[in-house]
Amino acid sequence: MRTLGWIISTMLLTILGYVVFFGLCCSIQYNGRSLVYLWSDYYASNGGPTHLKSLEWNEHCEKYKQWDAVILGASRAERSYDPQFFVNHGIEVFNFGTSAQSIQNSKILVDHILAGSSNTKEIWLDVYPASFKDDALESSADLIQNIGFVEAPFEIARENKDFRMVNLILKRYFCQNGDVPLANASYKENGYVAVDQTLSDELKNKLKNFHPYISSDFQVGEKSLRAFESILKICAEHHVTCRVIVSPVSDFGSQLELDRMLQVITPVLKSQNVTLVNLSKVPGIETTLHFYDEKHLNVQGVKKFNESLLAHLNK
Repeated sequence: MRTLGWIISTMLLTILGYVVFFGLCCSIQYNGRSLVYLWSDYYASNGGPTHLKSLEWNEHCEKYKQWDAVILGASRAERSYDPQFFVNHGIEVFNFGTSAQSIQNSKILVDHILAGSSNTKEIWLDVYPASFKDDALESSADLIQNIGFVEAPFEIARENKDFRMVNLILKRYFCQNGDVPLANASYKENGYVAVDQTLSDELKNKLKNFHPYISSDFQVGEKSLRAFESILKICAEHHVTCRVIVSPVSDFGSQLELDRMLQVITPVLKSQNVTLVNLSKVPGIETTLHFYDEKHLNVQGVKKFNESLLAHLNK
């Protein structure tokens, strides 16, 4: 018994020591940053767009704000849906897209957004092949540190089953949120991040010699597919319409991977009676004019895409 007691005491002291050490490393500044960044970049910092939109969401919740639609998805979603455009057409929208948001983490967010007495009429889920990869570390790093839902970080950490999640939880509570600079981007209201620039000359030259992908090892992850189905079921249980949307894809995108994703998720959509809104190719949207990098629309592209989406919604 003494041996067991000694082992337990040693383990508890070790854990306590590690927590204290981590807290000190968060509080001590070196070259303008917390000491913890000396051994890892953690994929994401405390602060930035996810933190800002979480604060904004909580403010709206306190006022019992009604939403016609809440958008979920990765940075493609975050930078492709301008809530103000839809507000101008009588549709109240909040953009909850976040950096590299995985389908698994979208499912956790849906749980919290629709929990209890929800004020949300529709969920617009922006899908892209990369969102269906089961490795969700980048997405989890951002959300664990910055999401406003109190229980969500622990749920995300538990889903990942990765010891690094412990460090991210500690970092959430020990490191202060800071102003994270957005390169060439601007945070707008209701979660939207806008970029007003076109492709660089380097990317334009790359595009001239670019050839479509003829092979890929991409596969829809099993956990991601289960999470996708859960999202559709959760929305149905709450009598919330779920619209699954493919936003515009540039000429750099892999049609092969997109087709592979659609082939897998289409039977799930049919089983839940959910219609896919495929706007991967919108007439008039050109890579050189309406994207600022290989994946993301600029403000001119967003306007054209949102107009096309609105026309689809009004059919």
